[in-house]
Amino acid sequence: MRIIEDYNMYMEEIGIVKEKEHYTNCYFLKNKVLQLIEHRKLYYEKQGDNVILYEKEEGFYRLYYWISDIGSVNEIKNNIPVVIEFPYCKELSQKNKIELELISKLGFELGRESSQMVMKKEEVIWKDELLDDKVRFDYPNIDDFKRIKELLFVSFNTLFAFLPTDEQLKSLINNHNIIVAYFDEEIVGVLNTEQVNNTVWIRHMCIDKKHQGKNFGSSLHNEGCKRWINKAKEFRCWVDIHNISSVKMYQRQGYYFTDKKANEYVKYSQ
Repeated sequence: MRIIEDYNMYMEEIGIVKEKEHYTNCYFLKNKVLQLIEHRKLYYEKQGDNVILYEKEEGFYRLYYWISDIGSVNEIKNNIPVVIEFPYCKELSQKNKIELELISKLGFELGRESSQMVMKKEEVIWKDELLDDKVRFDYPNIDDFKRIKELLFVSFNTLFAFLPTDEQLKSLINNHNIIVAYFDEEIVGVLNTEQVNNTVWIRHMCIDKKHQGKNFGSSLHNEGCKRWINKAKEFRCWVDIHNISSVKMYQRQGYYFTDKKANEYVKYSQ
């Protein structure tokens, strides 16, 4: 495994594969590649005419592939977990099935099944929930960093949730991408949002276990919609399809499923 030093090196290594008929789960935009290179988080290895990319995360790698010769793909040797994200649309194609057979042969197992949900801004279901007068919603300040990080990392599986780094989280707080729910001046809920063109993405939303089932989630979500409604045409999110309570909460808000899906496969350390 070697680190990718610059963008030219990246294009040179994957360019040969891209020119051939190939399989890939890598759809990086240039800005994403440049960011990973700048932070020295992008590595690669070559197996015949194939290129395997590794994005370094805290305690594990995300694996992306450019494969033109499936027969020459060798075993992935890892001493920390490796995760493959596998996006697809509607039903699995024959090409998708071939890729999944390869993923299985390499020792990966299904970790999470996700689907994308969408809600047009005209379809937002506004709810005036009756909450305790000790509840309020606001943008946090940087002093709240530790509590926000704690809630995110307790609420989500770090292998699959694309949680922000410390640097990214501080930037999200400073740029008002995060809204929090306070109960008696303690942060009990976090909503992490991002605007991409005319879409506002709900990246993460979580409520402290002690306060779940009290309408905090739907109320926090509504608060986020209020603050973004004049800047967005729609809201989107990815949900674990087996997290029934989360799916139902989004459906009550006005979301419905699109045909876009993504599964995460994991190979734990050997």
